[in-house]
Amino acid sequence: MAGEVGSDFGVVFTNFKSYLVGIDENIKTITSNFELLSSLITLIDENQKEILTLI
Repeated sequence: MAGEVGSDFGVVFTNFKSYLVGIDENIKTITSNFELLSSLITLIDENQKEILTLI
């Protein structure tokens, strides 16, 4: 019985750890996407200024 409880706890802990790693990866992806979006907005702004200069 005690071995089963320890084993079950190990499985739960491993699953929880995997869950936290997954959350961490999602946060990194979201952060990366915001950085890309920021770069895109900067490029659009620069292009808009160049277009206005040409006009």
